[in-house]
Amino acid sequence: MHFIHITEFVGWKEETILEYLHVNADETAFDITIPKSSRLFFSDYNDIAIDYLRAAYIGQELSKLTDNFTYTQIDPQTNEHISFVIHNVNLEQLAETLSKIAHGFGTGDGEDALSFNEEVAHFLDQVLENNIAPACPYFIDIYNEFISDIFGADEDEDLDL
Repeated sequence: MHFIHITEFVGWKEETILEYLHVNADETAFDITIPKSSRLFFSDYNDIAIDYLRAAYIGQELSKLTDNFTYTQIDPQTNEHISFVIHNVNLEQLAETLSKIAHGFGTGDGEDALSFNEEVAHFLDQVLENNIAPACPYFIDIYNEFISDIFGADEDEDLDL
Protein backbone atom coordinates (compact mmCIF):
# COMPACT_ATOMS: atom_id res chain seq x y z
CA MET A 1 0.00 0.00 0.00
CA HIS A 2 1.27 3.45 -0.91
CA PHE A 3 0.75 6.15 1.74
CA ILE A 4 -0.03 9.72 0.70
CA HIS A 5 -0.48 12.67 3.03
CA ILE A 6 -2.44 15.18 0.95
CA THR A 7 -0.61 18.23 2.34
CA GLU A 8 2.56 16.95 0.65
CA PHE A 9 0.93 17.84 -2.67
CA VAL A 10 -0.10 21.40 -1.81
CA GLY A 11 1.22 23.63 -4.57
CA TRP A 12 1.94 20.74 -6.95
CA LYS A 13 0.48 20.70 -10.46
CA GLU A 14 -1.55 17.74 -11.60
CA GLU A 15 1.20 16.70 -14.03
CA THR A 16 3.78 16.65 -11.23
CA ILE A 17 1.52 14.51 -9.07
CA LEU A 18 1.04 12.10 -11.97
CA GLU A 19 4.81 11.85 -12.46
CA TYR A 20 5.21 11.18 -8.74
CA LEU A 21 2.59 8.43 -8.88
CA HIS A 22 4.22 6.77 -11.89
CA VAL A 23 7.66 6.80 -10.24
CA ASN A 24 6.74 6.02 -6.63
CA ALA A 25 3.48 4.11 -6.64
CA ASP A 26 4.25 0.48 -7.38
CA GLU A 27 1.22 -0.55 -5.37
CA THR A 28 -2.39 -0.86 -6.44
CA ALA A 29 -3.69 0.36 -3.08
CA PHE A 30 -3.42 3.90 -1.75
CA ASP A 31 -3.92 5.18 1.78
CA ILE A 32 -4.66 8.89 1.44
CA THR A 33 -4.57 10.94 4.62
CA ILE A 34 -6.00 14.41 5.17
CA PRO A 35 -5.48 16.60 8.21
CA LYS A 36 -8.22 17.17 10.77
CA SER A 37 -7.48 20.46 12.46
CA SER A 38 -10.40 20.49 14.91
CA ARG A 39 -10.89 18.63 18.16
CA LEU A 40 -13.89 18.50 20.45
CA PHE A 41 -13.49 20.66 23.59
CA PHE A 42 -10.58 22.50 21.94
CA SER A 43 -12.23 23.80 18.75
CA ASP A 44 -15.27 25.78 17.75
CA TYR A 45 -18.24 23.61 16.71
CA ASN A 46 -18.24 25.33 13.32
CA ASP A 47 -14.61 24.23 12.75
CA ILE A 48 -15.49 20.64 13.66
CA ALA A 49 -18.49 20.65 11.31
CA ILE A 50 -16.42 22.06 8.44
CA ASP A 51 -13.61 19.52 8.98
CA TYR A 52 -16.08 16.67 8.68
CA LEU A 53 -17.93 18.21 5.73
CA ARG A 54 -14.66 18.55 3.83
CA ALA A 55 -13.76 14.97 4.74
CA ALA A 56 -17.15 13.77 3.43
CA TYR A 57 -16.60 15.62 0.16
CA ILE A 58 -13.06 14.28 -0.24
CA GLY A 59 -14.29 10.77 0.48
CA GLN A 60 -17.00 11.21 -2.14
CA GLU A 61 -14.46 12.27 -4.75
CA LEU A 62 -12.06 9.42 -3.94
CA SER A 63 -14.86 6.84 -3.90
CA LYS A 64 -15.67 7.75 -7.52
CA LEU A 65 -12.29 6.33 -8.55
CA THR A 66 -12.82 2.76 -7.36
CA ASP A 67 -15.28 0.09 -6.32
CA ASN A 68 -13.04 -0.74 -3.35
CA PHE A 69 -13.17 2.22 -0.95
CA THR A 70 -12.89 2.46 2.83
CA TYR A 71 -12.36 5.29 5.30
CA THR A 72 -11.55 5.74 8.97
CA GLN A 73 -14.28 6.97 11.28
CA ILE A 74 -12.34 9.41 13.44
CA ASP A 75 -14.06 10.63 16.59
CA PRO A 76 -14.30 14.44 16.99
CA GLN A 77 -12.51 14.13 20.34
CA THR A 78 -9.29 12.92 18.73
CA ASN A 79 -6.71 14.89 16.81
CA GLU A 80 -5.94 12.01 14.45
CA HIS A 81 -5.83 12.50 10.70
CA ILE A 82 -8.54 11.04 8.46
CA SER A 83 -7.58 8.21 6.15
CA PHE A 84 -9.15 6.89 2.94
CA VAL A 85 -8.07 3.65 1.27
CA ILE A 86 -8.68 3.04 -2.41
CA HIS A 87 -7.65 0.11 -4.63
CA ASN A 88 -7.06 -0.40 -8.35
CA VAL A 89 -7.38 3.16 -9.57
CA ASN A 90 -6.47 4.89 -12.81
CA LEU A 91 -3.38 6.98 -11.98
CA GLU A 92 -4.42 9.86 -14.25
CA GLN A 93 -7.77 10.17 -12.51
CA LEU A 94 -6.10 9.83 -9.12
CA ALA A 95 -3.62 12.61 -9.95
CA GLU A 96 -6.47 14.90 -11.04
CA THR A 97 -8.43 14.21 -7.85
CA LEU A 98 -5.40 14.58 -5.57
CA SER A 99 -4.55 17.88 -7.23
CA LYS A 100 -8.07 19.20 -6.67
CA ILE A 101 -8.06 18.07 -3.02
CA ALA A 102 -4.57 19.44 -2.34
CA HIS A 103 -5.60 22.87 -3.64
CA GLY A 104 -8.32 22.86 -0.99
CA PHE A 105 -5.64 22.56 1.69
CA GLY A 106 -3.50 25.33 0.18
CA THR A 107 -3.10 28.84 1.46
CA GLY A 108 -6.84 29.39 1.77
CA ASP A 109 -7.11 32.13 -0.83
CA GLY A 110 -7.24 32.41 -4.57
CA GLU A 111 -9.34 30.69 -7.21
CA ASP A 112 -8.31 27.15 -6.24
CA ALA A 113 -9.47 27.51 -2.64
CA LEU A 114 -12.67 29.24 -3.73
CA SER A 115 -13.39 26.53 -6.29
CA PHE A 116 -12.77 23.80 -3.71
CA ASN A 117 -15.07 25.46 -1.18
CA GLU A 118 -17.76 25.93 -3.83
CA GLU A 119 -17.54 22.23 -4.70
CA VAL A 120 -17.84 21.30 -1.03
CA ALA A 121 -20.91 23.53 -0.68
CA HIS A 122 -22.43 22.04 -3.85
CA PHE A 123 -21.76 18.53 -2.50
CA LEU A 124 -23.57 19.43 0.73
CA ASP A 125 -26.55 20.77 -1.22
CA GLN A 126 -26.69 17.51 -3.20
CA VAL A 127 -26.61 15.43 -0.02
CA LEU A 128 -29.25 17.56 1.75
CA GLU A 129 -31.53 17.35 -1.29
CA ASN A 130 -31.03 13.54 -1.35
CA ASN A 131 -29.64 13.72 -4.88
CA ILE A 132 -26.58 11.67 -3.92
CA ALA A 133 -25.82 9.13 -1.24
CA PRO A 134 -22.65 10.11 0.63
CA ALA A 135 -19.79 7.64 0.45
CA CYS A 136 -18.89 8.62 4.04
CA PRO A 137 -22.20 8.92 5.89
CA TYR A 138 -20.43 8.99 9.27
CA PHE A 139 -18.82 12.32 8.36
CA ILE A 140 -22.17 13.77 7.31
CA ASP A 141 -23.66 12.64 10.63
CA ILE A 142 -20.89 14.40 12.54
CA TYR A 143 -21.32 17.51 10.38
CA ASN A 144 -25.07 17.52 11.09
CA GLU A 145 -24.52 17.02 14.81
CA PHE A 146 -22.20 19.98 15.16
CA ILE A 147 -23.94 22.27 12.69
CA SER A 148 -27.29 21.71 14.44
CA ASP A 149 -25.63 22.51 17.77
CA ILE A 150 -24.61 25.89 16.32
CA PHE A 151 -27.69 26.95 14.42
CA GLY A 152 -30.50 24.74 15.63
CA ALA A 153 -32.07 21.99 13.59
CA ASP A 154 -34.41 24.24 11.58
CA GLU A 155 -32.12 27.12 10.71
CA ASP A 156 -30.22 27.35 7.43
CA GLU A 157 -27.08 29.46 7.60
CA ASP A 158 -24.33 30.08 5.08
CA LEU A 159 -21.00 28.87 6.41
CA ASP A 160 -17.58 30.22 5.66
CA LEU A 161 -15.89 27.06 4.40
